[in-house]
Amino acid sequence: MIENERKLVVCVRNDGYTTSLERGRAYRAVDDPQAAAHGMIRVVDASGDDSLYPQRMFLPFSPEAPPGEIAEEQIRSDVEWGLRGG
Repeated sequence: MIENERKLVVCVRNDGYTTSLERGRAYRAVDDPQAAAHGMIRVVDASGDDSLYPQRMFLPFSPEAPPGEIAEEQIRSDVEWGLRGG
């Protein structure tokens, strides 16, 4: 990742993290290959600190993406979450 490139993700699940994460909000992701190897993602949360969360709680976000595309991704995430018993 380029140092000043900003990778954004949107929170689609905040179960167990309602104080730190708001569902539907975009957060800045911090590149962390070790975390990713373990199914985790490092994001800057409401506290202003970067913290680790399960990757399944986020989807890639692009401000240029049409709202319908984002909604479809969230629906897919919700269905997958339900199928896994989340």
